[in-house]
Amino acid sequence: MPELRRIALNALILHWCVGHELRYIGVRYAQRCEEMFVSDPDEDVRRMAATCLPFCYEKGRVDSRVGRLLAEVVRDASANKYLRKSAYESLFVVRDISPELWPDFQFKFPDQVDWTFVDSFIPR
Repeated sequence: MPELRRIALNALILHWCVGHELRYIGVRYAQRCEEMFVSDPDEDVRRMAATCLPFCYEKGRVDSRVGRLLAEVVRDASANKYLRKSAYESLFVVRDISPELWPDFQFKFPDQVDWTFVDSFIPR
């Protein structure tokens, strides 16, 4: 049921990612979170999983594959705009950029995206 998956992810976000106190959720959630991000049929579940995914890893230790997955979704013009925006915001967590430097909630997607930053996650 997508409702239960959304509730579970929301609980993780609310408990572990409160304000600027960003805490490590734990690798045991990483695989399931990644599965939901990549293939859940519910767009809201995928968007919330994009937000949670980088927090499944210790600060500065996110697998480069995760950054690539997020960046590929940001680049996918056929994907849901809100999913792409969540994936973009998560890239700042992957790079361990201070929350004060993240885009504000009002930034315009995709017009204000730093595409050079996004592309830095995709190997050439």
